[in-house]
Amino acid sequence: MKNLVKLTTVTLSLVTIIGITKEAQASTLYNGWNYTIDSFNDSTYRTYSGSPTSVGGGTFEIYGLAMKDDVQGNKVTFAINSNLARDGAVVPVASGYSHIGWGDLFIQTASGLLGINFTDANDSAASLGLYQVAATKSVAVANDGWPTNSSYTNFVVSKGGNPNLGDLAQHQSPFGDATHSVIAAGQWIGNVLPADLSGINFGHFGAFGSQTFGFSIDRSFIPSGNILAWIFQECFNDGMAMVANISEPPEEPQDVPEPSTLIGMIALAAMGVFSTKNKQKNKQLVVNA
Repeated sequence: MKNLVKLTTVTLSLVTIIGITKEAQASTLYNGWNYTIDSFNDSTYRTYSGSPTSVGGGTFEIYGLAMKDDVQGNKVTFAINSNLARDGAVVPVASGYSHIGWGDLFIQTASGLLGINFTDANDSAASLGLYQVAATKSVAVANDGWPTNSSYTNFVVSKGGNPNLGDLAQHQSPFGDATHSVIAAGQWIGNVLPADLSGINFGHFGAFGSQTFGFSIDRSFIPSGNILAWIFQECFNDGMAMVANISEPPEEPQDVPEPSTLIGMIALAAMGVFSTKNKQKNKQLVVNA
């Protein structure tokens, strides 16, 4: 496991994301899960010639991102609904066939940027785990993808698609016009945990991607307050972003005395009052003697 990833690109520079602009919207809470639903026609696909051909519904279509803030279980769980499996897919590219996978999932908080590498099947510089991120990088061109966010957006629009990131407009991509999707440098701080996807229901929002998968992290690593979570595929053929909130940690329960102990405390207090009154009375009798 890599505890420290070597710097391979320029340090990440992000504008303030929490309250990014009026165009941003918050995710929808349903049955304990926050949901953000993506456009269903903004994935792109390329042929052997390397030229993009169509948008919507293909291998790289992302339908939704969900998050559960599990206070009792001390976990934050993310779930993705897409046509791309957790470990990616082998698809035709200009040179023949190539494996293309998911990027890392990033979480912008008020105190910094976190990143989660949840699969070994990608080009991230990080091993599996949760990281405090220092830098990110693009691997899009190496994965037969888009060199810029604007080139991706223009193509989708030219084919009649509706490019967006769910809770953000496409031009609000946290990396601007760059196609960064994976961790380049950072400090490992925690493990990726198994996910309990009980109650997940993307279909309630009309999202019926062929793949649903998830992963969890210890919620103590995420400070309470507003967050922005986002993920792009390595090829930048689609992406998702969610605006959500992590609740305050529950207060520590206060110790409550047992009934028998409470009765004893009351009795002792009563005896103290009785003793004090007797002393005062005795003093008065001596004075009046």
